Amino acid sequence: MPVLKNPRHELFALGIVQGKSGRAAYHAAGYKAKDATADASASVLIRNHKVAERIAELQNRVSERAEVKIVEIVGTLATVLRANMLDYMRIGPDGLPYGTSKGDPHTK
Repeated sequence: MPVLKNPRHELFALGIVQGKSGRAAYHAAGYKAKDATADASASVLIRNHKVAERIAELQNRVSERAEVKIVEIVGTLATVLRANMLDYMRIGPDGLPYGTSKGDPHTK
């Protein structure tokens, strides 16, 4: 579904997906109603078919991105867990590590 034609509806949907309350999303979208009126109007907007579809679409996108990030993080952690420190440093005859960094007294 493309961006909603009504920019306030689009901003409202984005606010809801960002975790704002109905009232906060309603105000962030530029509406001026106060307190209970804002709550009631936000409730009506959430039930609007096009707005509800847009919210669902945006939530799916956020969910898919989160899943990709989780997969990337797990992959990176797995690589780190399988790492062998001897690939990055050596142990000298004195039992102390040495590497390639300057300033390391054990660098050879």
